[in-house]
Amino acid sequence: MKKILQFACVGLLTGNILLCSGCVATVSTPGAEVYYDYDYYPGMGVYYYPRGHVYYWNESGAWRSGRDLPSHYVIHGQSHENYRSHSQQPWTERH
Repeated sequence: MKKILQFACVGLLTGNILLCSGCVATVSTPGAEVYYDYDYYPGMGVYYYPRGHVYYWNESGAWRSGRDLPSHYVIHGQSHENYRSHSQQPWTERH
């Protein structure tokens, strides 16, 4: 019983940390890989994290994020790819 309570507490603590970080990771079982699903717009170099409703884009060499893109980014009608990343910063991984 003590092990079950310890496992539950660790799970709740881990969930709270992930929620507070701004991104929600998908974990199927304890010890499983953590990943984040993004929509990537290769023509614009923009990532969108649907679960958090956050866009990521590069502006003057620095990555920015927000719920809305700057007005000079128009992604409506642009094709996108589904991209699964192990990072909350998907631009740091090659794909």
